[in-house]
Amino acid sequence: MQIPSFAVLESWPTPNYTDPATRGPENIIITLIFYPLVCLIVGIRIYTRLRISKSFGPDDWLILAALFPTTAFAIISLVAEIHFGWNRHIWDVRADTITAGLKIVLAMEVLFGVATTLTKVSMLALIYRIMAKGASRLAKVAIGAMVLVAAQGTAFCFVVIFQCRPPSEYWTLSFKPQPDCISETKHLLAAGIVNTVTDLIVVVLPIPTVWRLKLPIQQQVIVILLFGAGFLVSCAGAVRTYYLYKVTITWDKTWEAFPVWLSSSVELYLGIICASVPVTKKFFSHHVPKWIGSAMTSRSNNASLTFPSILSPTLNSSYYKSQGEASVYPLHEYMDSKNGFGEHAAAMKQSHSISISTFNVTSPERVHAPMSRGSHGIDGIYESSRASSQEDLVV
Repeated sequence: MQIPSFAVLESWPTPNYTDPATRGPENIIITLIFYPLVCLIVGIRIYTRLRISKSFGPDDWLILAALFPTTAFAIISLVAEIHFGWNRHIWDVRADTITAGLKIVLAMEVLFGVATTLTKVSMLALIYRIMAKGASRLAKVAIGAMVLVAAQGTAFCFVVIFQCRPPSEYWTLSFKPQPDCISETKHLLAAGIVNTVTDLIVVVLPIPTVWRLKLPIQQQVIVILLFGAGFLVSCAGAVRTYYLYKVTITWDKTWEAFPVWLSSSVELYLGIICASVPVTKKFFSHHVPKWIGSAMTSRSNNASLTFPSILSPTLNSSYYKSQGEASVYPLHEYMDSKNGFGEHAAAMKQSHSISISTFNVTSPERVHAPMSRGSHGIDGIYESSRASSQEDLVV
């Protein structure tokens, strides 16, 4: 790294190593909030694919692989800020920590490139997995996009590592120009622009397929939020590119690099979350109705002392077991077979005037279509009416 001339050094303020001005704790806060959330969402995704849908595929392997460089990036970004002063002015950073700080910066750039590349390829693999059943043209576009993203990510990491020959020239301090190093400004600006474009491709590519699906209002809201977060990731990439350019044209790199850390963290963490949330739908469809049903049954049992036999799960379980647990009831009218009571039981509880002998559990007023194999809770209600949703956007 070339350091400024003596004239520039003399123009800097007196170093303050005791109580310097700093950028603030924003990067620490973002990391402490979003990184655990990333781990949680990825964990739910892996559980869903392994235990519920039993369809663990290449997209899951890729997102799991992306978690490792993401973890290293989160740790190193905190170390760079807390121990090496990459949140303060360059004149307030001790000279003996600059070399180590430059090594960390180089490692962070490589880790970020690997993590974002794996995340985008995972999302494209998921898109291909969905589109391969129908839109063959879009499936081919997804394959082409995967090749482009993988090539771009590999080239970026290669150029970052070998931008100087030997690579140690990058963190070697010198007053003279370094002819054995390529222009950091040019290659980081080009890489940032290509990265932002590929972010947009990943977000825009599935929109035509999703647009044609007739989804319920609740799922439309979720899909809109996901695409909104995807566009936010693209915006974070554009902001990161701008501040990367500013870092390369200023001497005060430790101060100007702080927005790069923030935008990089937002882009990386939100990218993994957006790539994983669609896969977790089956987990919540499978478990949330049971949790809600258990909570409502518990409240009903605690509130009612008049009809203990009607509110007992044993009665309902025996009935539904005899029916092969083949019926599905709307959650707002009927509880799950193992967790609640029928519409008739609710009416009896309210009237307090109908005897148990008149309660006919074998003739419910409403019975919906049989639940297909593999459906759970609310999922079964919608399956017959929206078969074109391609298994809720995820196979």
